[in-house]
Amino acid sequence: MKKLLLCSMLLFATGCSSEEVSTYQEDLTLSNYIEDDSFRFTFTGKKSSYVVGEEFDFIGELLYQGDKKNIEIQYAWSPFYYTLTNEETKVTYLFGTLEPGNYRVLQVDKPFKQQIERHMSWYVEKDRNYTEGVERIPPGQYTVDGYAGFDLVSSDSKTPILLNTTLRIVVNEKEK
Repeated sequence: MKKLLLCSMLLFATGCSSEEVSTYQEDLTLSNYIEDDSFRFTFTGKKSSYVVGEEFDFIGELLYQGDKKNIEIQYAWSPFYYTLTNEETKVTYLFGTLEPGNYRVLQVDKPFKQQIERHMSWYVEKDRNYTEGVERIPPGQYTVDGYAGFDLVSSDSKTPILLNTTLRIVVNEKEK
């Protein structure tokens, strides 16, 4: 409880935006969320430290908080995905769940939650060339950007929505 209170005071003192809130719970679950007028996107990691070769465990959750009873969204390959950027080398890795061309109806105040599985992965270096397939993430400190990307479908148009928020993790060579 003291840790939670200390984290809350630290966030308040550093001027944390009211739209993006980060928490570090005592069970070591990392969570961060961002809200706009109609949506709340929560990005959660099961832990803050991994070992080389271990699968990452992240969950995306989208909550519709708008005025309508429900809305329809469409996404091209995955509604939730994330990037890992090595803080030293600046190499970025992209991960997402493969669900091409899906539609989904979101009901007000009923969250859509999904584990972000590693169906596909790419990495990009400074020259911005994407290379498919990531076998091993090297040790280091990483910034993890979680995204909810989709189109809001209405009778006459599609409006793209992209929400993102950030966590930080460490990948170690060996178990500590």
